[in-house]
Amino acid sequence: MNLNHINIVVADVKRSETFYRTLFSLPPKRPVPNRPDILDLGDGVSFLSIPERAGAGVIDHYCVGVKDFDAATVAAKLTAAGFTDGLTVGEDFVYVTDPDGVRVQISAPTWRG
Repeated sequence: MNLNHINIVVADVKRSETFYRTLFSLPPKRPVPNRPDILDLGDGVSFLSIPERAGAGVIDHYCVGVKDFDAATVAAKLTAAGFTDGLTVGEDFVYVTDPDGVRVQISAPTWRG
């Protein structure tokens, strides 16, 4: 199973692209005809779509599982990188808020809620 894609409406594609590329250390863009708003998530299949239009930030949150997850380590790295908006640290999760108010949850790949 993989995360095929997430579509997040944003107010400014460049601003959101910078945020997500830095947050997740995303690879260079793969060419997608007529879709300059596609960010490859690194496996060649999964992607983040960030179209620019009215109604930005309509997703409440989504979760990305990371190998060897440790909440304190993730929180420290986010803080050091300047990602402090909405930073919430739990025992088995970390939340941070993107520029349009969408909450990004980071947990272990096996997180069950």
